[in-house]
Amino acid sequence: LVVIIAILDWLFQHTTFGAFADYATKHVDEYEYVNMMLNGILASNSIPHRFRWLTPFLTGTFNILPVEGLPTFTVFNFACLITTAVVLIKILQELEVNQFLSLLVPVFLFNAFLGRYAAKNHYLTDPASYMFFSIFLWCLLDPKRYAYLGWLLPLGVLNSEKCVYWLPIIAFFVIKEYGLKKGTA
Repeated sequence: LVVIIAILDWLFQHTTFGAFADYATKHVDEYEYVNMMLNGILASNSIPHRFRWLTPFLTGTFNILPVEGLPTFTVFNFACLITTAVVLIKILQELEVNQFLSLLVPVFLFNAFLGRYAAKNHYLTDPASYMFFSIFLWCLLDPKRYAYLGWLLPLGVLNSEKCVYWLPIIAFFVIKEYGLKKGTA
């Protein structure tokens, strides 16, 4: 956990992200999410942004973090990336990958394009999506965890519709475990 936080902290401090005014003039994704955070989740009329309301809701209207304003997005995304790394380490350990190699996950995760992209663009919903993806995968490792997918998947979809891509994968595992009729139900 210390290594994960240290790597992420270094990445966040050594990346420059745009000012909100720049986002507004360029009308990029970050503008939509921050607008939803500051003005409520119904503030965006843009598709697909208006359907990706979980992160703006948790950093705006329903903020329980000890910060306010734009830094809330950064703190929330930082926490999501830490959770992603921890869950990926846990997955590798459950798959009995060498412990030293599994602990290298943060190095690879945060030096890969998506990790650097998430560190550079603080006002996106992507880090929470990465977190959901890793948790979905962790749930699929043990049939006892399939029940969690019933509420995690809809929650993930509220953050980004990309979570729907997991439906066929989850369906395959559930049907394989419980059979077609019971698995479909």
